[in-house]
Amino acid sequence: MIDSTVGSVSRSTPTLSAGRSARLAAALSALLNPTAVAVVLPVGIGAVTAGVTGALWGLVPAVFTGILPTMYARRLDRIAQQGHGGKSPRQLWVAFASLTVGLAVLILAGAPHAVLVANVGLLAVLLVITPITLLWDISIHAATIAGAAAFAVLALTPGAAATVGLALVVAVVGWSRLKLGKHQPTQVIAGTALGALACGLVYTVLADQFLSPSGGGRPVS
Repeated sequence: MIDSTVGSVSRSTPTLSAGRSARLAAALSALLNPTAVAVVLPVGIGAVTAGVTGALWGLVPAVFTGILPTMYARRLDRIAQQGHGGKSPRQLWVAFASLTVGLAVLILAGAPHAVLVANVGLLAVLLVITPITLLWDISIHAATIAGAAAFAVLALTPGAAATVGLALVVAVVGWSRLKLGKHQPTQVIAGTALGALACGLVYTVLADQFLSPSGGGRPVS
């Protein structure tokens, strides 16, 4: 009797642990979702490089890059739940159109160049990842968080501790997607690599032109 009780407890312990880790993974995946990253990156870059004014400018791409496409995606989800169809390629084109309009608004309004470059970086990630998702379930979560982290490291040149912290955040997001069974390891690795590469290339190409003291950014050393 005692042995059976002990055995029951020992079998339930891994189950409870797995349940807690799954809830943690779900919370991290929700907290660091692509929309949140698309909102935080331009606002954060704007705030660090141009203060309150830069942060306010960062709200413009945050709306066009994160909020509006998400609202449209949720509308499609509601339609699908009502039995009137599912997601379609229109969602992808709406996201591209929204990003393009947001970038145009920033350019025409004379936004700080650092905010412009951050928006172009997000657009580059979407341009690279979206066509792949039509054929393969690459991780958009991993791509956006890796791209944002790469851009922050290159544009703001934080210390070693902050750089390691950002790398850990990227790793945690990848772990959460694997733990939830949303992707295979190759899909997370590919998303991470392509996201970081896309934002890294944008910064490398546009840094000298856009990130200048007069443009609200930091000059390249």
